Amino acid sequence: MIVDGFILVLIASCLALGGLLVALCSARYYRLALFLVAISPIASTIFMPNPSVDMEMEAEVGFGSYLRIGMLLLCGTAGTILFLRAKPRNGVPLHLVLLGVFVLIALASTAYSIDPRTTFIRAASSAAVFSFLLGLHCWLKDPERLHGVMETLFLSILLVLALNVFAAVFLPDKAWLYPDMSRFQGLLDQPNVMGSFCMLSYPVLLWKHARGTAAEKWIVVCVGCVVVFLHLMTGSRGSLVTAAILTSVWFLTLRQWTRLIAFVSLVGVVALLAVTLLASKFERIEADDATGLNGRPEFWQASLELLMERPLLGYGYAVEGKVWEDPRFNKPGYFLWSGSAKTSLHNGYLSVAIGGGIIALVLWCALLGIPLSRSLLSPGNEYRAFAISVIVASLLRNFIESEIQPTGAATGILFWVAWVIAGHDILQKLPEPEELKKRMV
Repeated sequence: MIVDGFILVLIASCLALGGLLVALCSARYYRLALFLVAISPIASTIFMPNPSVDMEMEAEVGFGSYLRIGMLLLCGTAGTILFLRAKPRNGVPLHLVLLGVFVLIALASTAYSIDPRTTFIRAASSAAVFSFLLGLHCWLKDPERLHGVMETLFLSILLVLALNVFAAVFLPDKAWLYPDMSRFQGLLDQPNVMGSFCMLSYPVLLWKHARGTAAEKWIVVCVGCVVVFLHLMTGSRGSLVTAAILTSVWFLTLRQWTRLIAFVSLVGVVALLAVTLLASKFERIEADDATGLNGRPEFWQASLELLMERPLLGYGYAVEGKVWEDPRFNKPGYFLWSGSAKTSLHNGYLSVAIGGGIIALVLWCALLGIPLSRSLLSPGNEYRAFAISVIVASLLRNFIESEIQPTGAATGILFWVAWVIAGHDILQKLPEPEELKKRMV
């Protein structure tokens, strides 16, 4: 027993030392930290089983979850080290201060949460992401580093995409949603999450196409075709519609009117073909309302009723569907009403309000809106188009899914990177491309 205990202590010491080295390296080479955070969501879902679409199963915390949280904590530590070293002259911008306050409220809500364990884990993950974003803000000192951020995002998307393509061919039991394998979810935990990943990949690919060499442009086109195909296979209607809006916002921001008109026309043709040829992927057997929202209006109405009963403090940060343990709303046989913290409320704003109350929701909306308002006043370029298109699309999709989360889960860090860029002074200092200046004359 003594020998076994010594071995465990030795292993734990080696892991702690290795983690410290990774954190120090990430603080020195911050693109490594960004890459680790960007791929961290798939680190947990890759180890999850593929449950039936009707199975009421709450996934247990396993190796993948510990791995993802460990990666976030290491990168959060790197961000803290970088922030303490940088000592920003102009202080911390308001939107980051508000995010820090929101995280503190989330941590404090553990004291009264209806699911303290889930609240603490998700609040701690959010604190790690906040520390990482704080470091990212300090690290973005010049256009070269901003370019490096986009290149790192592009590489992370290529890696995640390659893994999902591999899974589609060689791991069908994992990659396709049961029972009829009609929708593609890849190595993420459900088709809608895969759809969100595809949706947020488009602005990075558009940026790379605009900034890349001739050979890189062709690579981006090929990668884009794969992303579009997989996106259609997910059958995620909300993310497909939002992706069309996102790309339109990109062209609109850069005043590329001809491309905008051509894209809208192409979307109309593709949508018609998709509905005709892939009808089974977009049908929902359980859809029983005229909106086609799969019962979401009923879900939201019940959420509002629960919110009005605890409007100030809520039920604890990120408790999500745990509120459906209330016997008034529990519906046996329906997964969404099962009373599991793993089930989404399918509205990110309601999720925040349910978790922290009305005050937390107001704070949340303010910290999300400040960077967007700043980016709208900055010079026109591809970086601005990236930030605006990602934020606008995510804010819209957040009405039907819990799209925006600071926990580092779901679609990962891409939204928050765009959020940091949108609120950063460096975006105000970047010149407009010559091509855009000519179009403005």
